[in-house]
Amino acid sequence: MHLLKPFALCLLVVFVAACSGRASTEAKRDDAFAELRAGVSEIVTDESRAAQVLTGIDGLESSFKNAKAEQVRFHDRLRDLNLDYQASPEQFDALLDETDAVIEAIHSERLEYQQMIHQAMTEDEWEELANLRTEAFERALKEQQRLSSPGQEG
Repeated sequence: MHLLKPFALCLLVVFVAACSGRASTEAKRDDAFAELRAGVSEIVTDESRAAQVLTGIDGLESSFKNAKAEQVRFHDRLRDLNLDYQASPEQFDALLDETDAVIEAIHSERLEYQQMIHQAMTEDEWEELANLRTEAFERALKEQQRLSSPGQEG
C-alpha cells in the first residue's frame, strides 16, 4: 500500500497542473502527462518495462479525457432535465445512478492502469518517479501562488 502513495502524488500533480495557470485545462493535462512520460523514459531503463509503464500512462491519460467527456455529458443531461418541466424524480434518479456507475467504472479502470504501471516498475524506480513528481508538484504550486497573488501578471 505504501507504494501506491507515490502514484497518488503523481495523479495529484496532473490535477494541479491541469488547474493552474492560464492555459486550458486540456493543455495543462497534456503537458503534465508529457512530463510524466519523459520522467519514465529517464528512470526506467529496461525498454520492455518502460513500454509497459508508458502504455499504462497512455491508458490513464485516455481515462482522464473520457472522464471529462462524461462530465460534460452529465451536465448537459442534467441541464436538460432541469429545463424539462415534465421531468420526473425517477428521471433524475436514473441519471444519477447511471453517472455513479460511470464514475465507478472510471475508478476501476484507473486502478487497473495504476497497478499495471506499479507492476512494471521496481521500487527504486517508483520512488525516483515519485521524487520527480514531488518536484513538479512544488513547481506547480509555486506558479499557482505566483499567478494568484494580487497584482501579478501571467
